[in-house]
Amino acid sequence: MRKLALAHQCSLFAVLVLSPVAFAQAVPTQLAFTARVENGGVPLTGTHALIFTLFSAPTSGTNLWSETHGTLSVANGLVYVDLGAQAPLTPSILTGSPLYMEVTVDGQV
Repeated sequence: MRKLALAHQCSLFAVLVLSPVAFAQAVPTQLAFTARVENGGVPLTGTHALIFTLFSAPTSGTNLWSETHGTLSVANGLVYVDLGAQAPLTPSILTGSPLYMEVTVDGQV
């Protein structure tokens, strides 16, 4: 009986001490992003400059984060990019509040 009680105490200790380790994992600082970009309904192709900006509101929001990709390959209108590769997406940005993204392509929003 005493061995069983000791085993339960050890198990409880392991759960209480080791559980925070499982929850204390780092927030990813990058996010894979895919977009379709067009000009007048025609899919873009070739190399293009894109700027990604996150705002706190859909209009007149605070600029929380921005990243410029000067030369991204676009094929049939599709672009693939790892956001946060140049300017990490930190926990202070990814708080769980709504975010609004603006994408500028070759200087045009």
